[in-house]
Amino acid sequence: MKILYICLALFLASNLNARSNPITQQIAAQNAALKNHPLSQAERRDMIETIRKLRRVHGNLGSRVIVVNIAAAMLYVYEGGEQLFQSRIVVGDEYSKTPEWVAVMDSVTFRPPWKVPMSIARNEIAPEGPGYWAKYGFVPTGKGGFVQKPGSENALGLVAISFKNNKYSVLMHDTPYKEDFRDDYRAIGHGCTRVEKIVQLISYLKGWSTGQVRAYMNGYETKKFPMPGVKVVFIYAKSWVDPDGTLRFFSGYDGKPADYYEDDDSEEEDNGNNYDYKESYHNYAGEREEGRQVVAFAW
Repeated sequence: MKILYICLALFLASNLNARSNPITQQIAAQNAALKNHPLSQAERRDMIETIRKLRRVHGNLGSRVIVVNIAAAMLYVYEGGEQLFQSRIVVGDEYSKTPEWVAVMDSVTFRPPWKVPMSIARNEIAPEGPGYWAKYGFVPTGKGGFVQKPGSENALGLVAISFKNNKYSVLMHDTPYKEDFRDDYRAIGHGCTRVEKIVQLISYLKGWSTGQVRAYMNGYETKKFPMPGVKVVFIYAKSWVDPDGTLRFFSGYDGKPADYYEDDDSEEEDNGNNYDYKESYHNYAGEREEGRQVVAFAW
């Protein structure tokens, strides 16, 4: 009888963890769609790859979890298995891809300086010359390096979140280029993650008001605070199930606008901002109806 009670307790604990773990829920949702709905070969291939990746990270993630879907250029915030909110993001381009890993938040810095990576310093900043450096707050540090002063022109924006044991040297941060969030194709960065709702995210994680967050962002000093050790799952998933059970497919790096590699000196109004993210993927797959969505699994 004692063994039975122990087994029952373990089963209930496991079941509770599954219901509160968004990664486990996502695996169940995608498995349900695979078994119960007609899917093209391309859709099945994408879902099987997503499930494979999810299974590698669905262990003990804690009650609060953030998922960054690189292919969707979206960030999802979960607590107790429930999605609280989501945000558009900008991720790395196909040559400087945002890495897939499970990160742990470390600290948040308001009005951060930016130590420019040497590749960016050498290829993008140095050739611009002293006039550009002065205008945008870049200070040479010797041996070709640069640091950008804090402020509204800083590439990190007014706040940045760092991670523990950060072997990829990537950050989650604000940006002075808010217009990029309106674009459908948002894989245009150097590998870090720019977050549209960065104020809401920090407010939620720190338990501060949005006014307090903005006050630090608009202050005059660089301030650094510890962050709770919330885990962030970075994953390139071309299929995803929404909380209402809608299965979506994303084009990821295959969805580049036709003019992605062209010089941005055209006077035409359509510069890629009106690009349809899903339409490209349907064309790429060659087997999908435009705008198709499949109801896969109700939470």
